[in-house]
Amino acid sequence: MMKTAPIVPVPAPDAAAQHAARAFLAGLDAGAAAGQPVLDTVNQASEALGAGPDDAAGALLLDVRRRAVFDGAGGLIAGAQWRDPVAVADWAGGLPAQRAVLVYCVHGHEVSRSVALLLCAAGVPARFLRGGIAAWSAAGRPLGAKPAQPGEAA
Repeated sequence: MMKTAPIVPVPAPDAAAQHAARAFLAGLDAGAAAGQPVLDTVNQASEALGAGPDDAAGALLLDVRRRAVFDGAGGLIAGAQWRDPVAVADWAGGLPAQRAVLVYCVHGHEVSRSVALLLCAAGVPARFLRGGIAAWSAAGRPLGAKPAQPGEAA
């Protein structure tokens, strides 16, 4: 029987955290660096949403690395699907509301934290993977080949 990830109660981000997350992700798309106050807000507001590799069992795994980073990568966490972090509003509504979601980026910093905050604000029980795919890989956890089409599971 497949172990399922528990749906952990997550705090709803306040308006400032949601604004900071959107500002950070908008900066990714525009190629602009977000200011330190924005990054500080994202990091502080998302700290409670951090998860470890063992929390991945049964969760919907979403790779939210920036498109250019994803395109240049060799693989993704086995079973994960890529989603564009800049377009969270476009795909968040299609996620199952009663399934734990674990998002990750390269190192578990602002990209995955911002996405987790915005998903929580949308009512999705989301967390981010501490250390990202880099820590996952360094721990010898399984990686999969990238699918032919982004959004398909590995």
